[in-house]
Amino acid sequence: MRRKILFIIFSLLVIVTGFLIWKPVRLEIKKEISVNEPVEYAGCPFTDLRQWKNWNVEFSTLDSARMRYSDRSSGVNASLRSGDNIYTITETNPVYVQVRADLGGTKEYHFIQAVSDSLDRTTRVVWIRSLPLFGWLRERFFTGKEMDQSLRNLKYIIEDSLRLYGFPISIETVKDTLVVTKVASCAKKDKIVSLGRMYHSIFEYAKKKDVPLSNCRMANFSLSGRDSIRISAGIPTTKKGFSDQQISILEMPSHGRMLVGHYEGPYSGLGRLYAAMERYSRDKRLLKVAMVYEKYLTDPKTAEDSLHMRIEIYFPIL
Repeated sequence: MRRKILFIIFSLLVIVTGFLIWKPVRLEIKKEISVNEPVEYAGCPFTDLRQWKNWNVEFSTLDSARMRYSDRSSGVNASLRSGDNIYTITETNPVYVQVRADLGGTKEYHFIQAVSDSLDRTTRVVWIRSLPLFGWLRERFFTGKEMDQSLRNLKYIIEDSLRLYGFPISIETVKDTLVVTKVASCAKKDKIVSLGRMYHSIFEYAKKKDVPLSNCRMANFSLSGRDSIRISAGIPTTKKGFSDQQISILEMPSHGRMLVGHYEGPYSGLGRLYAAMERYSRDKRLLKVAMVYEKYLTDPKTAEDSLHMRIEIYFPIL
């Protein structure tokens, strides 16, 4: 009797194993993590296959030198090949991606989506992974931490601009809603002298009109000819309702959003922050909607001071 029972159990195991080989069963594992970024800026690292190596733990086992991408790494049909492993995007939008992974004869599916919370201040990144039975068992009971670690990596990448772009960059609401401004053109070589004169004019005008001014100064520079430059100088204030032919008030909506980059060092190195913010804007699919400007948090008095300037760059964005 005992032998008969063992034979039946063994036969059932053979039948079940054969069935699983002939018609694989797929099971899902769902994980999620909270990210301190608005939903519209959370999707880029997981909707672009070129960035998966930066956060997906599984990719640490792949040979990066053998990774080959299709003509593009995002969008439907974009693909990544590493040896026998092929990852293909089958569905996507700015905050969602579905990826089919062909892993040497077995298939997995990844469904990753960014979901905004009720206050639009944080985002949940939800990752559903569809696996064959044996892969599900391995992930569930043996490794079990790869998805958790990958999500932590993803959170770090989404939130940490300093590591990725070399500078602290963040999205903030408008701080200076009222700015006293003056616009003028000058030769490129006279840029610094002309800017100083413009600030002096603003201070003198504000003194006459009894207008309070901030200690910070702002400026925008744009080419107006081969050897000339157009300067917009500004100083934040809290009073409005005055202007003349040369000096006016710029009003910015308090609900507006700014991409803000922070820099410390000599002015000659500020171009690196501009380049980093342009790259950040492309990665996050941001659209600049108004004049970019610099805000000087220090006022250097000596050559030594000028090597340690603190400057913020503002990109008005949608």
